Amino acid sequence: KFEDRVQTIAKRFIDRMGELGTECDFARDIANWYPLHVIMSILGLPEEDAPFILRSTQAMLAASDPELQQNQSEYGTAEFEQLFAYLGTIVEKRRREPTDDLGSVIANGLVDGQAMGMLETLSYLMLASTAGHETTSSSIGGGLLALIQNPDAEKETRQNPDLWSTGADEIVRWVSPIRHFMRTATRDYAIEDKVIKAGDSVAMFYLSANRDESIFDKPFEFNPGRTPNRHLGFGVGGHFCLGRLLALTEIRTLMREMQSRVSDIQLNGQPEWVQSNFVGALKHLPITYRMI
Repeated sequence: KFEDRVQTIAKRFIDRMGELGTECDFARDIANWYPLHVIMSILGLPEEDAPFILRSTQAMLAASDPELQQNQSEYGTAEFEQLFAYLGTIVEKRRREPTDDLGSVIANGLVDGQAMGMLETLSYLMLASTAGHETTSSSIGGGLLALIQNPDAEKETRQNPDLWSTGADEIVRWVSPIRHFMRTATRDYAIEDKVIKAGDSVAMFYLSANRDESIFDKPFEFNPGRTPNRHLGFGVGGHFCLGRLLALTEIRTLMREMQSRVSDIQLNGQPEWVQSNFVGALKHLPITYRMI
């Protein structure tokens, strides 16, 4: 349903690369904004509010990065409160005047015939508006870096754009935009020769899992044609990512559009990663390129 809209927004951001000339900070100028505009369009949020949502999301998810924090001692709590208040006004407006977008669906959602409480409604909207763009932005920035660092893969996908049907998943595996989750074991459980006891705190490191030699052939090789690709970048089970299909569509659409219109992409400085042990995102990816 949203593929045409994603294509239109992807074209707009490749146009933006042309407007910037022959160099840009791809993370700051393109990757951070493209998925944000997609999810805001789906939620029905005003485009002019994009800078506020991006700033709030970065402050919450990269609480240890001084470049992305307004107040280092608060670790994003002020931005969290501001975003919650902003979304509260959206919910109230959508309940008064329903519209044809996901924001209105959430605002007017029913459980057992009853309207959701404001906390639950805001939590759903917060999840959709933040997780709906940050991890995809991280994947796109890290994916372009992978192509630059693996010229054979770049050449292969450029010559055969159909490879992006599997290549988008390989980008998510390679980047693993969520680095870890913590969980508490509810019962004893054995994994190979290790026994996890009920009550133990367990850290799940996705970068490690997505390079597991027992699962992946040549796991440290970036291979856009990899299949099967049993990566855990979208989670598993009851917590499997709701936005998987949208994220993969965004990644493959932008990569195809970029490779059809941009060539000679090279690093123009040192990539810089967000200072966070939770999200794996590039905050700076300086590149040079040539528009075709």
